[in-house]
Amino acid sequence: MTRTPRFLTGLALCLSILATASEGFAQTQSATQEYRLSTLPGGRVAVPSFQYGLLVFLHFPDENSPHFTLIDPAADKVVARIRVSAPEAVETFPVDLAVFPDRQRFVISAVARHETNRRSLWLLFCSADGTLTRSVRITPFQPLRIRVAPDGTVWGFGWNVKTVEDPTSEEPVLYQFSDSGEVLRKIGSQKDVMAEPNPATGQQHGSPYLAVSADRVAAFGAGNNTVLEVSLVEKTVKVHRTVMPAVPGGRLATLSGLAITPAGAICAGVNGIRRLDRETGAWAPVTEPEALAQGRTIFGSAGNQILINGLSGDRFHYRLVTLK
Repeated sequence: MTRTPRFLTGLALCLSILATASEGFAQTQSATQEYRLSTLPGGRVAVPSFQYGLLVFLHFPDENSPHFTLIDPAADKVVARIRVSAPEAVETFPVDLAVFPDRQRFVISAVARHETNRRSLWLLFCSADGTLTRSVRITPFQPLRIRVAPDGTVWGFGWNVKTVEDPTSEEPVLYQFSDSGEVLRKIGSQKDVMAEPNPATGQQHGSPYLAVSADRVAAFGAGNNTVLEVSLVEKTVKVHRTVMPAVPGGRLATLSGLAITPAGAICAGVNGIRRLDRETGAWAPVTEPEALAQGRTIFGSAGNQILINGLSGDRFHYRLVTLK
């Protein structure tokens, strides 16, 4: 969807002091910063992700558009427009892009179509100006979401395309790659965590999400409402079967965005901002800090910062909440 560009209305900085910590947040203070973009990605774009201070917009297929536009909301400017092509591909279909912590490198999950109509799956590494620097074929694993951890390793959440329709498959769903694309770890199984809805389950909507922090990784499987949590410090892997709250009309809420706080809480946009209760699997409403609790959608997190929607209703208005 295209939007008429708006003039930047300014950045408002406010400090909210909270008396007590709750909902698994160790921080008792938060600062908020409002971003309303006047520089827009252009064309038809999906809901963006927020990674290391950048908004990543995926463009819907258009031969005249870039695959991705990256915007620095603090500076209100485009920092990169990227279009890539996999080796020997007739056509390349981008799936997701991850930003490295230095913001000078990116990695893209992509599907390539070749002359024989054969398809292959890739990690495509790019420099800041969009130049392809490395291509790694990862078939048959297809990451639907990729993120780069603070240590520079690349995490991909998805499925094996050969077994995607098998609900009993033991194929891993979470891969850890080195910063050059070498496979380091394979975690979880498709039978426990389904990245996307399968009509056979009766649930036919929702999207997968992936969040990374310095000490853990969390992946949400929309196919069966599960969270796969990897503790990098304790070296444990847990599958949380979550309970989605009901919304008016009797339907179950869908999840929109995932974040990890410095205290280790897993938060999501689930009919408001909620945190995962690891004991019960419920998504409990976040009430503090108020600046975070007022949101509905999470676009991503980095360190102690979480980007949520602004309250104006403008899709290009965002609120950055810094937990202290």
